[in-house]
Amino acid sequence: VRKCSQVGISELAIRKALALCGMIKNFTCIYTLPTAGFAATVSKTRVAPVIADSPYLRQLASDLDNVEVKQFDKSFLYLKGAASSNSPISIPADYLVHDELDFSDPLVISQYQSRLTHSPYKMKFKLSTPTIPGKGIDAEFQRSKRFFNFTKCNHCNHQFVPDYYEHVKIPCYMDDLRFISKRNLHSIDYSKAEVICPKCGKAPDLGPLYREWVCENPTENHVAEGFQVSPFDAPQIITPGYL
Repeated sequence: VRKCSQVGISELAIRKALALCGMIKNFTCIYTLPTAGFAATVSKTRVAPVIADSPYLRQLASDLDNVEVKQFDKSFLYLKGAASSNSPISIPADYLVHDELDFSDPLVISQYQSRLTHSPYKMKFKLSTPTIPGKGIDAEFQRSKRFFNFTKCNHCNHQFVPDYYEHVKIPCYMDDLRFISKRNLHSIDYSKAEVICPKCGKAPDLGPLYREWVCENPTENHVAEGFQVSPFDAPQIITPGYL
């Protein structure tokens, strides 16, 4: 997943990892973040609350419960950093989750792959905000079947992928959105910005009823599936005016 920030993809990844540990016996997930300190913070503030709110997971949880490893019956969730070459040693895994891939050490990430050798599942999930084109999550996305979240205008049925610079319009503002800065923001009615359909000029409904994931390269022989997640995929959280 090549994503923007603050749309809930990390939360989804955490819940999926916990769900698999809760459903599959003898299953091990390693969830990495750029540093061990970051992993410990996520363990306390993001993972622990999900477990606490789930009677099912609490029932499976054992006494082995700290910031680095959590046990559910005979399954384990490890939360590790990706900044030390010692991190991947001696932990066999069924599922690797690499969160904030672009801020993790690529060598350490590559070492984690060998942890899947003896697994019957060999599952991987990589997610990050992109940094350098052709590196990190962008490189992973390019080596995948690439899905984009199209919207179908509920007024004219035109399908398009919402783009900030092409489709966001502000009332009475005719210049390029790149010219907006702190100096002139007070004179622009930016809070009323909307995504506008390029065909009919009306504001489409960006809700899930009118959205569809479409693969850009269905004939290419990739094992991985890649998903581009933009702010427009969470329109109730990030509005065009907020952007």
